[in-house]
Amino acid sequence: MGKMKPLRLSLLLVFTGLLGAYWLWPGSEAPPALVQGPSNSIQEPTPPAQASPALKVVAAAASTPSLPKPAVTPDILTNWTQGFSSDQPYALALQLRNARLPGSFGAALTLTKNCRSAMGLVRAGELLGPEKDPLLRARGAPNYAQRLQARDTLESRCLPFTQHADIDEPLADDGPGLALNQAIGHIPNFFVPSKARQIAQLLAEQGQLHLYVGVLPYWDGKAMRASEERLVYQAALVLAVELATAPAVKPEQDIRLLTECLRSGRCAKDFIELHRLSSTRSPEAQARVEGLAQEMAAAMRAGDYQKFAR
Repeated sequence: MGKMKPLRLSLLLVFTGLLGAYWLWPGSEAPPALVQGPSNSIQEPTPPAQASPALKVVAAAASTPSLPKPAVTPDILTNWTQGFSSDQPYALALQLRNARLPGSFGAALTLTKNCRSAMGLVRAGELLGPEKDPLLRARGAPNYAQRLQARDTLESRCLPFTQHADIDEPLADDGPGLALNQAIGHIPNFFVPSKARQIAQLLAEQGQLHLYVGVLPYWDGKAMRASEERLVYQAALVLAVELATAPAVKPEQDIRLLTECLRSGRCAKDFIELHRLSSTRSPEAQARVEGLAQEMAAAMRAGDYQKFAR
């Protein structure tokens, strides 16, 4: 009998592993709605019946199956900003996250954060009380119908992001995604010039320099010390991120523009117009902001991180 105990223990461990894999395996869960339609949408494949228990346990560590790395090329990142005006941004974000390429998680994260922000506004009245509904005091306003349409459009496009809890986290075997997520996840590092420079370089190498947090105003060899310079820098940086990531097709349908239309009633066809609508600066000061923003956006697209970090 003593010789049988190790065998029984081994069988018990195998059975426990199989049972745990069965309950943890998420492949049978239905994906969030609205992932049908465009050709870029993908479906989570059903795990093959012959997959070993060991593989299933590894996959269960993430909330979505650990898919085989798809046969994709960096071309998937060429037009990722189209997700901002796409009818199905979730499908593209999911595809980018699953690609596990340098920069693909950063692109997916950018789409995810903006869509979740939009949904927070759409659901504000429901979650925080009717007085928080951005449309409550907009009834009768000249552009009320436009704001109402913006809300409906945002909800139809961005709802799936609220049903996928961890799409804002890289997959366990996504090395570049994990590195990027760690780099941008600790804001105090951006206050240390040497660390901020390392982060900027990593982001540039992955084509995601727009994620750089410019808490130390610095541009092209010059530290911005005067208060007026800092204000120009911060306003230009916000605009630069939007310009650098604006979609080429249907730019007026960018979810960020629609979100601001719903929030404030400033319904613009592009980001330059939006910033002019909300600016209280003189025309000369606004021109300075726009000029600097254009330079910053060009540097972001080119990956020229040295202009942002000393």
